[in-house]
This record gives sequence, C-alpha cells and structure tokens, in this order.
Amino acid sequence: SPSSEKRIDKPGQAHEKEHRVMAQTDHTLDHTLLFSTTPQLLRRAMLCMTVALIVITGTVLTGPVQAFAFQTSPSALSFTGTQGAINPSAQSVTVWKRGVREKSWTANVSASWLTVNPMSGSISTERDEVSIGVNLSGLAAGTYNTTITIAVPGAQPKSIPVTLTVTQATPMSGFSVSPSTLAYTGTVGGPNQIQGVTVTNTGTSTLTVTWSDSINWLVATSGDTVTMPPGGSATITHTASPAGLGAGTYTGTATIADGGTTKQVPITLTLTTASLPPAIGLNTTTLGFAGTVGGTNPSVQTFAISNTGGGTLTWSAGDNATWLTLSPLSGTNAGTITASVNVAGLLAGSYPATITVTATGATPKTIPVTLTITASTSQGTIGFSPANLAFSGTVGGTNPTAQPFTITNSGGGTLAWAISSNAA
Repeated sequence: SPSSEKRIDKPGQAHEKEHRVMAQTDHTLDHTLLFSTTPQLLRRAMLCMTVALIVITGTVLTGPVQAFAFQTSPSALSFTGTQGAINPSAQSVTVWKRGVREKSWTANVSASWLTVNPMSGSISTERDEVSIGVNLSGLAAGTYNTTITIAVPGAQPKSIPVTLTVTQATPMSGFSVSPSTLAYTGTVGGPNQIQGVTVTNTGTSTLTVTWSDSINWLVATSGDTVTMPPGGSATITHTASPAGLGAGTYTGTATIADGGTTKQVPITLTLTTASLPPAIGLNTTTLGFAGTVGGTNPSVQTFAISNTGGGTLTWSAGDNATWLTLSPLSGTNAGTITASVNVAGLLAGSYPATITVTATGATPKTIPVTLTITASTSQGTIGFSPANLAFSGTVGGTNPTAQPFTITNSGGGTLAWAISSNAA
C-alpha cells in the first residue's frame, strides 16, 4: 500500500521530503515515484496512487499468468527422394528461448525412416541446431508423414510435421558378361570342349538377352536366350567340336543383345597335333627254323623292333621254349633281336614257340616260331665216353664201385645199340 512520510523540524514549518511509492506485481514490476510534497499535495498524491495501485493489482490478479515459452524453426519439414537412390540431404531445426536461465529439451519421433541428431540438449541464451535426416532404404514409392515433438519442462511442446515423398525409380537396363572372351584348346581328333559365359542383369527391371553366332564349330549346349530378374545371373554354355579340323587356331565372334545393348564375345579354338603313345613295330610276323636229328643247329635269325607311336618305347622280349634263345632281351625305341635254336636232344618232329615283345604304354606284339626236326638219312655211329674203364680191388675184399659210361650217336640216322662183355 502507498505510504508517505512528513517530518517537521520546527512548529508551523513544513519541509519538503522525498517520498517513495512502491508497487509490486507477480511479474516483479518495480515503479518508484519521486515527488516533493506539501501536506495538501501529499494527500492528493496518496489518493491517486491508491487508485492506481488498485487498478494495477486488479489487472494482475484477473489476467492469465503467462507460461515459459521457447521457439523452434522452421515450423515444418519436407523431403523428396527416389526409390532405391541415395538419401536426400539432411535439414536443420533451430531451438531457442529468451532469457538466461538454462532449460533442457528433448525430441521424440516415431517414424523409423526419420533420424534426429541430437535427441536432447539444453539452451540458455544460445540456439541449438538439430539435424533431421531420412533413410530411403526399403521404402516403396509414396508419401510418408510423421511429426517431430520437441518438449521443454514447464512449456508447451512444439510439434513439427515432416513429409517425405518417395518417387518411383526410372527403370534402367544393362548387363555384364564374364568372362569377356572364350578360348578353347584341344587336340586334332580329340574330344569336344565345353565352356560358358555368365550374364548378369545390372539394371532395375527384368532382362532378356539372346546369344548369336555364325561359328560352324561351335554348338549351343544350353539355350541361347535367357531371362533374368534385376541383379540375377544366367550361364550360356557352348561346345567347341574339333571334328574335321586340322591343327591351327580358329577364331569367331558371338554377340549377346537385349534389344538395346549389344556386347561382343571373341572366341578362339586352338588345336594341336595329338601326342601319340608309344607303339611296338616289328619287321616280321613269323620265324621258321629247320634241323636234323643229331645234326648241327640251324642258322640264327634276326628281327627288328621300332617305335611306330610317340614318346619313348621301352621294350622287353621273351619266349616260351627251352630250345629258343633271344638276345638282347630289352631295349629303347629301335633295336634288333637275334633268335637262335639248339636242336640237341630233339627228336624228329615240329616244335612251336612264341616270342612276345612288350613295352610300357604300348600294346604287346607276338611272333610265332616253328622248329622242324627231320630224321638223318646217314647211318648211326657209336660214340661213348669214357673210352675205357679201370677197376681195382682186393682179394677177398668188397667189390669196387660201379662206373658209368655214356653212349651217343655221333653219326646220322638212328642208332640202335646193344652191349655185351667178354669177361666171365
């Protein structure tokens, strides 16, 4: 309430005095009135101040109390992006207030495609910048709406609507081929060779491509037309046939096209002369020998071995008859073998045998051998050994040891012999 003060130092004398009238409101309104008074003026001033204070106080008591306020900017956000493309640039929201007292704030958002950084902070006299971003991953074309809510204790929250518009991506076509070339190798008269290329759809829509070529030695193994989804792959295989082709390098070019894009695939086929395995070659197919009973051995015969294939021929030779002897019994590549016959002890007749030649990696070869022994037309001649026999003994003692001797036909024909003794 207003107050006044007057001090009189002497009777009948009034002095001017500074008086202060103070008025307080809920908003700490401080008004100081300075004036110089006389008793009459003082009473009038007091009346006016009382009325003024009543008016001021009544206004405060009957008016609404203002809450703490903060500000955000902008009031709304809008983003635009393309399906499957990079995310649009982030945008900022500014948060601030008046006054120096520090206040904390928090942000809240429910949409998974929206990011807020940071999600909380505190402000006094500064302004906070909040980064708002969107993530297009997995979003279909369309419009998405959400709201960012920023709250400060003791103040009304601020809501910032956010709109994201995702547009349909423009279909793109394209494909890659791996490997970019095909190189076949083989041997003349050898087996077919199979290779393939992998075609990958690098576009954003389903793709159909077709392989074309005019190469007569190349035959399609799989279909020449394949269809792939975006990001999908397919393999096109072909067989190179060396049938009827000689040694050398053959070239050609195939194309792979999708109706708009065409890619070339160079192709080569290189054929070399086959490396043959070793093979046994013999210069004769049979051997024949003839002899006489008790006669001399027939003359030796020879046959040659050669390598009619490739590589190295390492051979060995053998036979299945005791009366036939071969020399040498082994060798490398070309060689000559001597065959000899021993007629001793053989009676008249025909004796067959087989010579076999073998080698590593080669097919064995055989030579039939025939030995014919005929009877002698001349008389037989007795031959024996030793030429004489001598025995010794003791009268009344044991008999001396028996001694053998051998009878042979040293002539021709057949020797029929008999033994007799002239000792009693």
